Amino acid sequence: MVPSSVWERGCDRAVLPENLGKMRKQPEMCRLFNEYRKPHLGPQPFELPGDCMRTSQKKRQPMRAPALMLALVVALTAALAGCGSSDAKPKTLSTVNVERAIARSILTERHIYSLVSCPAEPQQSGRTFTCEAKLTVGTYPMYVTETDGSGHVRYGNKTPLVALDTARVQRAIEASVLAQRGLHARVACPAGVLQHKGLVFTCTARVGGKHYPFSVTEVDGHGHVRYIGR
Repeated sequence: MVPSSVWERGCDRAVLPENLGKMRKQPEMCRLFNEYRKPHLGPQPFELPGDCMRTSQKKRQPMRAPALMLALVVALTAALAGCGSSDAKPKTLSTVNVERAIARSILTERHIYSLVSCPAEPQQSGRTFTCEAKLTVGTYPMYVTETDGSGHVRYGNKTPLVALDTARVQRAIEASVLAQRGLHARVACPAGVLQHKGLVFTCTARVGGKHYPFSVTEVDGHGHVRYIGR
């Protein structure tokens, strides 16, 4: 233990030079002095020799930590700011132009009017998605691929779009009405019916001033149908 008189007066700047010899011979006192003077006395106007000097230097080094920590915080903040700038959302593809182009192609090549709808997609090279061309009866898928990041696309479907020959269906129903009822009917079926197995639609037979609906079902994908008068 260090005597209280030395503890109280040994660290006082006024009497400290008188105790240097004692402190060099007593390492424990030297250590206590260095621990005590750091929080209470602040910077000293002189340096202690020997072990006291080395101990003092070791104790002072941590004082640089706040500056280093500040530098790390600033660097981290800058890095985070840089990352934030990379979160910009990609441009959205103008699907309206794609829809119009598909509808125009179907009308030009198949003479069928359609309403095309495409999902919202980012403008990104190589991205693929599916648009739907809605005919009067039936929906035809169109597969789209973005060829670059500037909004250019290509589209198509390996299965060709084929419209059902509804004029033939009309004639078949008229012939059935005449054969079974002995009546002359005028039948109207919707235009723009996709030739696809399982699709169901309605044709209307007009006899005199009356109208009779016929439910028509496509039994396969080759144009064969079955119809029933209601």
